[in-house]
Amino acid sequence: MRLNARFAPLLAAALVAGCAHHRPVVDTRSVADPQQYEKDLAECQSFAQQIDPGVPAALGAVVGGILGAALGVVTDDPWTGAYAAAGAIGGLVGGGAKGASNQRDVIRNCMLGRNYAVLD
Repeated sequence: MRLNARFAPLLAAALVAGCAHHRPVVDTRSVADPQQYEKDLAECQSFAQQIDPGVPAALGAVVGGILGAALGVVTDDPWTGAYAAAGAIGGLVGGGAKGASNQRDVIRNCMLGRNYAVLD
């Protein structure tokens, strides 16, 4: 379990790496000016960078750890610490994925608001 706990932050970071630089799939028929499209995309990506995916990841780790520990206590299992660690890792990864999803949603909604036909 100790080995997994060391790599959990790296896994969570890998999940969210580059999400603020997401390039949505856009119907090219909706792009009248490619230079303006790139400018709009860069602005939307900068808005997404204002969302910190680390916050939901940290919250998920705390909640997951508490729930894992509670499960170990309720079942009177000697591996309560392992349950807590597994819950924290699961919460970290899940929370990081949620933060990354929030960033992608910001980019998508921003591009939709600028009248691009976003397909994903």
